[in-house]
Amino acid sequence: MKGIIETLTELGSLKTFMMLLKVANLTGALDTEGPYTVLAPLDEAFEELPNGMMDRLLIGGEELTNFLNHHLILGELTTDDLRENPLLETVAGEKLLLDILNGTLMVNDSAIVRSDVGFIDGQVQVIDSVLLPQGG
Repeated sequence: MKGIIETLTELGSLKTFMMLLKVANLTGALDTEGPYTVLAPLDEAFEELPNGMMDRLLIGGEELTNFLNHHLILGELTTDDLRENPLLETVAGEKLLLDILNGTLMVNDSAIVRSDVGFIDGQVQVIDSVLLPQGG
């Protein structure tokens, strides 16, 4: 089975998220310390970030780690698992609300647009927007 970076590369349109994982040095942990469910935002989703946020994330540090941890859930969860859990907690401790809207599985306000892509230590669920901390 492939590692997280190889998996995200093959999915395409996830270059920004991959770059942030590399800046934060999280790729090794995702491949060995899980399992994790990775909620990976599409590249276009990053265009909706507040002004200046992307520049701050690229510096690394606590803000980047916190941001990425909002996109990680402990455990390997498929969409079937997600449908059975209306409320999940991210690695950052934030609660995510899962719901079905017009047949699409939603995580907070993000739609899962590609689902159940396995990697060496978890699952990737591709979402159409970034998950920001409450008040962020």
